[in-house]
Amino acid sequence: MKTEAWFQDLVDEFKDDADFRTETAILDFTEKMIRTMKDRHISRADLARRLGVSKAFITKLLNGNANLTIKTMVAIAGAIGCELNFDICPNGFTVARIFYVSSTPDIDMRGYRKVASGFSGEKSDVCAA
Repeated sequence: MKTEAWFQDLVDEFKDDADFRTETAILDFTEKMIRTMKDRHISRADLARRLGVSKAFITKLLNGNANLTIKTMVAIAGAIGCELNFDICPNGFTVARIFYVSSTPDIDMRGYRKVASGFSGEKSDVCAA
């Protein structure tokens, strides 16, 4: 328990630091990228080929050793069949849920479909992350 408290104290100490927040955003993007690649059966070699870069560059990205530009993030998202979206929220709040709504009716959303319970107990069929 002491280790958890120590770690949380450390996170709290740096939570407002721009470098810490940047690294957190890069880690979040990288984790989503890896999950999407796995879900869509896209290998590192496939991604490198789609982006026109080396496999070593992809490994560097996936290891979190790169300072990603928005341009690179947009290219990666496109290469794995996604769009890059940003969101901001007031300090002290976090984004609780992101919903994907297809504007193209022929996209197969079965892999993304979840049943969500609303606040009043009703259930809705939605596409959520």
